[in-house]
Parts: sequence; C-alpha cells; structure tokens
Amino acid sequence: MKYLKWILALALAIGAGVFLYVSSLCSLDGVSACYDQELTQFKVEENAHLRVQVENEVLAEYLRETWAELHPESTLEVIVQKELSLDELKDMPSDIMIADQRDAAFFINEFQDLGSLAYSKIGSTIPVELQDAMNLKGFFMVQNTVSGPLFVRNETLINELGLTLNTFDDLFTQKEKIKESISTVLPISFLDQEAFYPFLTAGGWALNSSHVGEKGGFDSEEFLNGLKFVASLKDHLGIDAVDLEWNYESSFFERNALVSIINDRSLASQYEAVSGDEYVYGPSLSINEKVLAPFANVSGYVVKADTGFTSSASEVLRILRSPEAISLLDSVPIYHINHIDDLDLDEDTKMLVSAYNYSVAYPIVALESNPSVLARNFYRDVDLMPVLISVYDGDITGEEGQKFIVSLYHEWLTLNGVEGLNDDME
Repeated sequence: MKYLKWILALALAIGAGVFLYVSSLCSLDGVSACYDQELTQFKVEENAHLRVQVENEVLAEYLRETWAELHPESTLEVIVQKELSLDELKDMPSDIMIADQRDAAFFINEFQDLGSLAYSKIGSTIPVELQDAMNLKGFFMVQNTVSGPLFVRNETLINELGLTLNTFDDLFTQKEKIKESISTVLPISFLDQEAFYPFLTAGGWALNSSHVGEKGGFDSEEFLNGLKFVASLKDHLGIDAVDLEWNYESSFFERNALVSIINDRSLASQYEAVSGDEYVYGPSLSINEKVLAPFANVSGYVVKADTGFTSSASEVLRILRSPEAISLLDSVPIYHINHIDDLDLDEDTKMLVSAYNYSVAYPIVALESNPSVLARNFYRDVDLMPVLISVYDGDITGEEGQKFIVSLYHEWLTLNGVEGLNDDME
C-alpha cells in the first residue's frame, strides 16, 4: 500500500508537469485557449475585442471593472440582455451570447469549441447531467443558469409528526401514521405526461441518456425498474389511477402532503411565509439508493465561431463563472454540488443550486436518420399514459408495459424515417 501511494503521487506529479509544459507551449493563435498557470487566468490575444451579453447591469459592471483591472490593454463591449430567443439567436448578435440549451443545440456548428483546456478550468463546476450532449464533442456551451420543477419537503410538518423521511420505504412504512394527520401520502397524477416523467427515472433511466437519438433507453433494465416502481405505488396508495387528483402543489401548500414536486417557487415562498413552515428543496426520497430526476431548463453562454479570440473569450467566461460573478445573477446558477461552498450566496440559494444537481437537462439530440426531428419529441408526442395507468393499476406487469412502450417507440421511429429496427431491440 505504501508503494502504491508513492506511485500515485509520482503519477500525479508527472501529470501536473505535463499539463504545465503543454500550457506553456500554447500559442495565441485566435483558436486556442491558453492558460497562465501562475496567474490562474487565460491569456488575452493582442488587439482582442469582444461583444459580450450578460443578464443584468450589476453583472455587466462587475465584468467591465474586473476586465479593466486584469486586462487593461484590451476592452470589452458589454451589453445587458436576457436570454436570446430562437429567432434572435439566428442572427448571432454578439461574440458571447446567452441562450437556452435547447435552442443552442440547433446552432452548435456555429459556436466555437473552446477546447479541453478551457473545459478543465471552466466546465468542471457544471454537473454533467445539465450539459446533456451539448459538450459531448467539444466545449460549446458554458451552462450557467437553471429553472424547472424541484422536489420539496415540509421539514416542519415532518418533524411535527415525529417522522424520519429519507426514502420511499420510510414514507410507505409510516403511511398509516401519516394518514392520521394528513390526507395525501404521495401526490401523484396521470393527467400530465411531462410531470409524471420523474417517476419513470426511479430505476436510473433518463430519456436518451446514451446521447444517441434513436436509442431512448425504453428497452433497458433501468426503464423496467422505473415501471416496477410505478406498479408498486398502487399497493401503497390504495387509490385507482382514475381517482388520483392533480394535487402536487395544492396538497403540499395546504399541509396535506409531506413531500411533493413543485414548479412555482414564488407561490411556495408565500405559503411558507404565511404558514411558518420550512420548505426544503433537494433530491427526492430515494428508492434503492436512487433518486427521481425531473427535467430542467438550462441556459448558458455560447461563443460565436470564428471570433478569432478564443483565449480572450475563455477568460471572459472564466470571470463570469467565478463565485463573485455568480452571486450577481438574477436566476438560479448552475454549479456542481462538490464546489458549492465556494459560492458567495445565501443559504436558500445554495439549497436551490444543490437541488438542481439532481435534475437532468432536456435531451437535445436529434434522430440520426432524420436530424430535423428531436429525439425527445417521442415523449412529448406519444401518449404513454394509458400504458402507465395499466401498469399502476395492475392490469399489466411492468414487463408487459415495457414491451408496449418499446413497440410505440418503434412505430414513432418508423413514422419519422428510421428504418431497419429489430423487434426485440431499439
């Protein structure tokens, strides 16, 4: 073991030396991002000039002042504008822009790949699950802010009932005690397919996690385990699917549910203030050491291709992803949970940042055989709820439900120009 530690230390030292050597060889050619290890910042090309979009004036002023201090030989044009619409993005109005990741995916070939060195310095604080395939073949986007539904628990009410609640097993084994005080053990409904999505992730499945458009993962063991979880819920809740109310938020706000998934945090804050309860956002209750993963809307910075100042652009983005700059954002920032203590944020915002580490970005991949069709459209366009209701009510098994859904998926792929499918495989 002692020798192993020495070998590991030597390997790390050699790796660090190679990194420093390669960095020292980097030339400011306008395409490469060159990092100054001693100054811990990216070098700026001579006569560099960039037009940079940020989301508010406070952040704009911070960027201007920081840039002037670090790089007085170069100037930036900093404009304030919220996230670009799809039509606005088509015009590529700035060198560094803010875009929704789903929109940005359509223009990935028109963005600059900042390279692996920039990724190692800037991208390491971005959870992989929120990048999806955007950075699979290069560093094309710096994901920066996030929104969407989150799991929440009423910590005050849980404590009042004297419960320990970390897993779904905890919830269901204490359901009789829970029902003595509140009406809803678990808010769930089959009325909206997108809202139901997280429950299908109970086995570790995520839509198009392979990043291959024609492989949705519906034939996987992980998806089957999610269906089995859905099938188990009827036994615990004792309510037919048709009788399940749409009460994700209403039951929770009225203190009739201990846990839920909610989208309107503004309304939640009002209820929290009136009730005096403490709402805690974070991962869902776990099932077999896995947690449910809702979809998240992701926005971030992209760099127009052929700006000629890739290293300077990387330096701008390094500054914009600094803890100081992130504290100035209006939206919830994206930051890896392992580095969250570096952020200069209040505890409530840190809680939200951490909670979104358990979400997944909407898939952005298209069908390989028909690039005009986004792979995620299957889950939006095809009604899976009759199958899922049958699984929940026990009319069919999870295995039978999986077979139905794989069949529906194959039909959809065929309709969208995908040929040569095998009946037994995606």
